[in-house]
Amino acid sequence: MANLIKDLQEELSTNLIDPRTKESRDWFIQRVKEITRVDRRELMSEDPLELTRRVFPIGRMYMFLYNPIGQETLPYYDRFPVVITVKKLKDGFTGLNLHYLPLIYRARLLENLQMVRLNNKRYDETTRFRLTYDILNENNRFRFFRPCFKRYKMSRIRGNLALIHSSEWEVASYLPVAFFRKRKEPYVHMDSRRIIRENM
Repeated sequence: MANLIKDLQEELSTNLIDPRTKESRDWFIQRVKEITRVDRRELMSEDPLELTRRVFPIGRMYMFLYNPIGQETLPYYDRFPVVITVKKLKDGFTGLNLHYLPLIYRARLLENLQMVRLNNKRYDETTRFRLTYDILNENNRFRFFRPCFKRYKMSRIRGNLALIHSSEWEVASYLPVAFFRKRKEPYVHMDSRRIIRENM
């Protein structure tokens, strides 16, 4: 597989669409509907993805293969999260798994976070989110965060994590790579809408 993330970025540029705009959001939402299949393991091995076993500093985006504890009691879970890390824990981290949100909610949350919670606007290797649970919980513009706030244990990650650089956040957040078990993605998104409504 060619580098899917880079290919989509180049396609966006070829269409003369500025990244991180409403136009690019609408383009990605339409474009990913045309992608019928993505090999997740192959995606994880593409250059120039940076593989790591660390999630520090916090506030970056990662994708990884995950096998959660207590699968039999979970109503559903994502085996291939794309996560913005929020807090480092002794045995793992908390973060926002964007797959739990329908695309339009995902786009709005990401846009709002990029608008006010970045340490800089350079979109280079130094750019990261400045987030805590309290910041997310206390600001109405981040209200979509609730169903996608999850805890991950490092011991349950299969292989390495792939660091997604800030210039690629938009592309990676829209990729159709969610791998939900026990329930299909439309059900998960319906349940996320319910959780958001109940907490408004």
